[in-house]
This record gives sequence, structure tokens and C-alpha cells, in this order.
Amino acid sequence: MSNVNQPLVSICIPAYNAAATLQETVDSILSQTFQNFEILLQDNASTDGTFQMMEAMAAKHPRIHPVRNDTNLGMLGNWNKVFSRAQSKYVLLLSADDCLMPEFLKICVAELEKDPTLVNVSVDHWLFCPGGQRARKIHLDDGTYSDHAALVLLKNPFSINFTLFNRTQLDAVVRPGAPFRHFMTCDYDLHIRVALSGRPVRYLDQKLARYRLHDANLSKQRRRMTRQAALTVLSHKQTLAAKFAAVYRITLLRFLARAVLFPLRGVAWDARFVRLLIGRFFRVSVRRAAT
Repeated sequence: MSNVNQPLVSICIPAYNAAATLQETVDSILSQTFQNFEILLQDNASTDGTFQMMEAMAAKHPRIHPVRNDTNLGMLGNWNKVFSRAQSKYVLLLSADDCLMPEFLKICVAELEKDPTLVNVSVDHWLFCPGGQRARKIHLDDGTYSDHAALVLLKNPFSINFTLFNRTQLDAVVRPGAPFRHFMTCDYDLHIRVALSGRPVRYLDQKLARYRLHDANLSKQRRRMTRQAALTVLSHKQTLAAKFAAVYRITLLRFLARAVLFPLRGVAWDARFVRLLIGRFFRVSVRRAAT
């Protein structure tokens, strides 16, 4: 039985050594025009006073609930840990260095309330760096999308940090309380799994959040992230090759091109990864020709 006092939205913030940015992130949530939420903070055994900051926040705001891990669970473990604590109808996973615009929750909750079949609502956002903020190069029109794995592979337009999930619909697609699998690019994997489920998602072409760019971003780790993204796609190879063969092949070629160009960008050559991609690409090509 659901708790009548449970807030409508659980905002989950996993954090590790986030003392420099966490306050700004939490302030952006507390400034929302929609106020029916709780904030679940999960400290991953930080060493910079992050948990002490969380406790101080909780002392001022009863809707903030911090928990500290005894040991560092890694990114994936911490994401699943904080997500498993969420019991609200809608759930958001927000990085401890990103911010929401004041209307984010109001607009996204309204979209999910309007259409309960939606798995989630994602929004556009600003990229923020020391030089100021700028728009993303990726553009996607307002709309409802389903069976959209080709879109995810070609554009990857949805940011996990700015995606509000309908927990019931998401639990029908992934393991409840543990939506993230073993990849570093587990958010990319989640969006692929939702897309392959055929269930609808909504995208709003409105910049309702701000993503912080800095050297610690995972996206800066080009070699490792490219390998992990490719392995994520390959984990869905049977379904993708059957339903989206052309896009699947294009995606493998793009990963291959990145890997081949690594040395020109000062990134170490990865011969094993290149061989893997070539083998997978030609295997798909041979099968395609045979049919």
C-alpha cells in the first residue's frame, strides 16, 4: 500500500567528493516552482566533507535525506543504491554538479500526469563551463517517441540527469530498484532498453537544466567511454541487428572511426577494440548480404 504522505517526486543525487558543487545543485531543487518532492542524497564514502555538508542540509530541510555508504560502491553501485531508495511516483537521478531551472519539475510532472503511459520525460539543457554556458549541438523536436532505438544510437539526445521517470512504467522495463547495468555508460544502456521496449517517452525542446562541463566528466575519458558505449550497443546486438540493421552498422562504423583516429587526438591506440569492431561489423554485413 502506498504512503499517502509520500512526495510525488523523489530526486536522487549520488555523490562522491562533491563538496564544491553539491550546494548549488540542491539549491536549484529547493528553488523549484513545484515543491512536492523529496531529495535522496547518497554519499559514496567521500573524503572531502561531502557527507557532513549533506547532514547540514538535512538539518535545515526535512525533505532532504542523506545516507553514507560504508565503502565506495563505484558509480554504478551508488546510482542503483540511491535509486532503490525512491518510492515516489516519479523519480529523477541528478548528478551532484548539475542544476535544474526553476520550472523543470512543474513542466515535466505535468507531462507525465497528462500521459501515464510515458516511461519518462527528457528535456534539452545548457552546457555550462568556466567560459559561460552554450547550447548543445544535438537538436530534437518536441514529441513523443517510441520504438526509437535508432534515434538513441544516432543522436543519443536524452540525458539521464534531466529525465524524469514514471517509476511504474520504468519498473516494467528494468529490474525494479536497480535500473543500471554493469557498463560505465549505463545511462546510455538504459535509454536503449527503454527504446527497445516500444514504450513511449516524451522529449521537450526546452532548456530546463544545466549540465556542468569539467575535466572530471566521464565524457572526457574518450578511450574508455568509447569502448564502454560500443560494448553497450553490442550487448543488444541481436535485437538491434534484426530491427535496426542499417543504423546498427552505422553505429559500429562510427565507433570504429573514433578508435582509428584515437592516436591523432593523443589517445592511445586500442588494437583489440579495433579488431572487435571490425569483426562485429563484417559479421553483420555478411548476415545482411545472406538475407
